[in-house]
Amino acid sequence: MDDILVHFDDERSAQTLQELALLSKQTQVLFFTHHTHLLHLARQHLDPARLQIHEL
Repeated sequence: MDDILVHFDDERSAQTLQELALLSKQTQVLFFTHHTHLLHLARQHLDPARLQIHEL
């Protein structure tokens, strides 16, 4: 999924992250990225209760 989001603008990326958050209500979603701006978008647009970020 990361490779797809790299080519999206911020609006489309945020919408995709929101859809993944909805999907996470039914199944576990793991999203790996090395793109810091996607983490910022997730923090801005997702419910903090549904978001776990682990940085390596």
